[in-house]
Amino acid sequence: MSGRPPGPERSVGLAARLPRGVGLPDRPLPPSGLGARRTADALAVTALGSGTCPAYPVGVELQRGAGVRGRDRVRVVLDDAHPGQPCTRDLAPTTHVVALPEGAPATGHLEVLVVLGAVEEVAVVH
Repeated sequence: MSGRPPGPERSVGLAARLPRGVGLPDRPLPPSGLGARRTADALAVTALGSGTCPAYPVGVELQRGAGVRGRDRVRVVLDDAHPGQPCTRDLAPTTHVVALPEGAPATGHLEVLVVLGAVEEVAVVH
């Protein structure tokens, strides 16, 4: 192992390439710079950050009863650690596609909690 954090090619549930048409969320990102939307069978998670050292997914889990009104939600944890690598501060958007965890509903409304360090953002996706 190289001692480097997992890059996008080794991230949890990451597709090798973004599906055609997957990019930024349909709506502007909230002030946190984190957002999510549903693709056909996965989640597209977007984070604003360094263009040369983008945040990458390190965990995806289904949280039973943790959402609003006791609904299930999906928690996606991002990391932006790139030790020893010089990084720009350009607030570039980066989108990763992560597989839905087992047991997550494939259709209908879904609450998604995106976490990057101390910043958390909840999105409801369709």
